[in-house]
Amino acid sequence: INAEYMGTDFTVDVTTTSMAMKFCTRRGCGQQYSEASNTNDQACVHHPGAPQFHDSYKTWSCCGQKSSDFDQFLALRGCARSTHTDAAQSMTAAPSPNAPLGYYPPVLTPPPAISPPVYSPPVCSSAPMLPVPITCDSATRQQNEATRAVAIAAQAAAMGPVPEGAPCLNVGQCKAVYSAATGDTREDCVYHPGEPKFHEGHKSWTCCGKSTFDFTTFLNQPGCTTGKHLWTKPLQKTTTTCRRDFYQTLDSVIVTYYARAVDPVVSAVHLNPTKLNVHLSFVSGVFDEELQLAGEVDPARSSAEVTGSKLEIRLVKCTNSGTWPDLARPL
Repeated sequence: INAEYMGTDFTVDVTTTSMAMKFCTRRGCGQQYSEASNTNDQACVHHPGAPQFHDSYKTWSCCGQKSSDFDQFLALRGCARSTHTDAAQSMTAAPSPNAPLGYYPPVLTPPPAISPPVYSPPVCSSAPMLPVPITCDSATRQQNEATRAVAIAAQAAAMGPVPEGAPCLNVGQCKAVYSAATGDTREDCVYHPGEPKFHEGHKSWTCCGKSTFDFTTFLNQPGCTTGKHLWTKPLQKTTTTCRRDFYQTLDSVIVTYYARAVDPVVSAVHLNPTKLNVHLSFVSGVFDEELQLAGEVDPARSSAEVTGSKLEIRLVKCTNSGTWPDLARPL
């Protein structure tokens, strides 16, 4: 260091340095300025509006200029002029003084909130129970019939030969008797393949739905199906259990009973707007369940289907049913 400068007092005029400069905060400007020279009301070219983003476009709300590229969007020339400022800018859109006459910035309003339907427990219906048709594809039907035929053949072999003159045991006023000459080949028996169902004074058959109050009239009803005679006593069926599951959509509730070789002819599903009755028949067992539904359904549009391993019931909700908290309520 040169000795002649030792001890010299140096002073700096900060008003002439960059420390006195400010950056304009208006959108689209960003220029550097000083308060002393900030007198030109045409110096700041900016966007008084707010940026808006919709799909792939970026748009200025003040003048409508838009671009799909973000860098090009930021480089769009402003539509208004004024002096510079370093004040924080509001995000509220404002019209440009240079915008066409009658132009107003677009106002984006959020869509109204959609409230989910409010659940309300249904009033127990006193409407009659209607049968729900049970469908079954041909492959499943053949598989179930083969399973039943094997069980009946095994039972007949265990019981020995059929005695001459033995009456047909099918229900439905069949008067035929067994003859060794014709054996077991005749298929002219008119009978009820289903099972009797007793509910609130009604006696009915699960196969055809024929119903009556009088027990004698019920027993004397003609059969609804033509097929083979039954010369030996049918298998004694015991009450069993089935695993049940369900899920729901906006308009339906799907109830599933997991069971193999369900007989769609003998089984039955009955329904009214608030109650479900299920009767399932297997080769050597039966299952019954009655449910008070947690919502209201339309029996006429509901359906049921048997597959190889389950029975699936589709309950169509009524319009005011909403989302159910559960499948059933306590009876």
